[in-house]
Amino acid sequence: KASEYPSDLSDSWTDLAGCYRRLGRYSASLRAFTSANEAANDNLPSPALCSWAQVELDLGLHEDAAEKFAVVLDRNDGISHHQAAYGQGCALLALAQTDFQDGKAGVAFEHL
Repeated sequence: KASEYPSDLSDSWTDLAGCYRRLGRYSASLRAFTSANEAANDNLPSPALCSWAQVELDLGLHEDAAEKFAVVLDRNDGISHHQAAYGQGCALLALAQTDFQDGKAGVAFEHL
């Protein structure tokens, strides 16, 4: 039973993070996802990783979100792949828009 404990702990943290997200407590959700990731030895399942990235996207942490979506895309496993592709597109577009508004048109196009 001891070998299942980290997975159960990670699942509990992930569930808590989802609850915080639904309540609009995004910072608390990020902390819970961080704890879930630690409990999963930096190997969260793709759906949890997508949810974590979505919270970051909601908070405007576009670079962090894009990185997490990229990990899911590299795994290429099922329905999460589609969610990650859309999320990464949103994150990269937001990064490009920010760079363009800052007068960095050359850098902006690197995101697209």
